[in-house]
Amino acid sequence: MLRRWLLLVVCLAPAIGAAQPDPRAGRSAFEIVASLPQRLWGLQREGEPFDYERRLPGSGLGASVGYRFEGAGQGRATVYLYDGHVPPRAALDEADVRRQFQVAFREIEALGPRLRYRVLGTVSAAPIAAPGTEPALPCFRTLLAQESGLRVESFTCIGVMGARFVKLRMSLPLDGAAAPLPDGLLLLSPQREAEMTAFGAAMLAAMREALR
Repeated sequence: MLRRWLLLVVCLAPAIGAAQPDPRAGRSAFEIVASLPQRLWGLQREGEPFDYERRLPGSGLGASVGYRFEGAGQGRATVYLYDGHVPPRAALDEADVRRQFQVAFREIEALGPRLRYRVLGTVSAAPIAAPGTEPALPCFRTLLAQESGLRVESFTCIGVMGARFVKLRMSLPLDGAAAPLPDGLLLLSPQREAEMTAFGAAMLAAMREALR
């Protein structure tokens, strides 16, 4: 009986000790964002993709690429792909995403004095539909009051693709179509919200294609 049990352990040992394949193996975060289209849903690539891991090795910040609306003052979007120092595994869960939102909100607050804006409040926003059967990206919107008097809606959307976090930050200046709410925030016009979700959906589709 003992001999049979030892034989079973020996047979299982390689499987138990075998390293699991790294779901992030292959293209780096920088290579993936660099392969995104020059134009996404009417927004044009702005500058070159930025490789945080090359500038700050081991930072877990991955890479980013910026887009802008045509014309002055129409808003900008930045797409990030990163691992956030979370160990590689096949499925990042909702708790991982919640922690990334907490980090993002702290960053927005911390940048206020340097970029000369005040945070007036944060509420949930419409999610961004993901391709296929993948879950939608949850989004929040933060109202920023700049020293110049301009108010800006800053959207933050975070999800998971290719065992990494994908984050969209999109800033849209408010216009006359915005209406005051009792809580002091402003309601984004349907047209602007549609722009945010449409760009986000196009970005996720392009990201999925880049990950193949």
